[in-house]
Amino acid sequence: MTERQRRALLRQHPEVTSWAAFFEAQRRRQRLGAVPDQN
Repeated sequence: MTERQRRALLRQHPEVTSWAAFFEAQRRRQRLGAVPDQN
């Protein structure tokens, strides 16, 4: 991940306090075939 991508991710998701938990939830959703939240 580039610095630009990292900063964009931080701007898009300012509510995230744990990136490990965030990405684990993303992986879980993908495994279950769920549609990601659209904010």
